[in-house]
Amino acid sequence: MVNYLNLFNIIKLNLKLCLKFINLLKYKKISNLRKEKISIQYSKLLLISSLKILMIIFSILIIILIFEGISESFVSFILSFNGIVEIAIIVFIYHKFKKMIYV
Repeated sequence: MVNYLNLFNIIKLNLKLCLKFINLLKYKKISNLRKEKISIQYSKLLLISSLKILMIIFSILIIILIFEGISESFVSFILSFNGIVEIAIIVFIYHKFKKMIYV
């Protein structure tokens, strides 16, 4: 479950697969049959990683909408300067705490 929530690693994987796919198409020494097989594999991996990214984004949006239903001013607070600073501080403290525990 943790692997699904690591959005930045999934995005990096997606970009690496795109670059590999583009480089595969540039090679002229590889046969077309081999290119087809590899491109199908890359396409499947790209589809899966893209769906993971979409699921994470939709999950975040659903959570924001749920909180917006509970508190009318939640989205305006998140988008305000104070909200951004508070979220940044909380993320920083969480990151330091997590690092301290799992080291």
